[in-house]
Amino acid sequence: MTAPSRRAAEFRRMTSHSVGGLRQATSGDRPYVVALFALIAVLAITLVTPVRSLTAAADRADDLSAERNLLADRVDQLERRRQQLRDPLEIELLAREQLGMVRPGEIPYVVTRPQGDGEHLELDGLAHLASDQVPWYRRLGDAFGQLFR
Repeated sequence: MTAPSRRAAEFRRMTSHSVGGLRQATSGDRPYVVALFALIAVLAITLVTPVRSLTAAADRADDLSAERNLLADRVDQLERRRQQLRDPLEIELLAREQLGMVRPGEIPYVVTRPQGDGEHLELDGLAHLASDQVPWYRRLGDAFGQLFR
């Protein structure tokens, strides 16, 4: 055998083997199963974004509905308060309590605690109680603010 004919025979042997391997790999149900899994993967990837958008929109709708209910309750409260403030007796009561107003001819007086009484409140004790209710991050910010004053 000559060199070109040897090469041709080797090429035929290699191509017939690879073509036979290709035929064997594509025979049966294997290609359909692989194609089915590829199709399922593509559909899953394609459907993830719209499903995410749909759930996000549903969550947003629930949040807006809850906010609408809260605002409706607040509107009801304000309507009731408006009705109360239309009553002249309510206006008079507020003027007396909050502004210290009196009717003409009435004598106003103010009751105060006696100074010698041991039951007066200490302002430092109240300030200490109030600082316990302040969040830790606010106290930390105040502490840093005092360092740079």
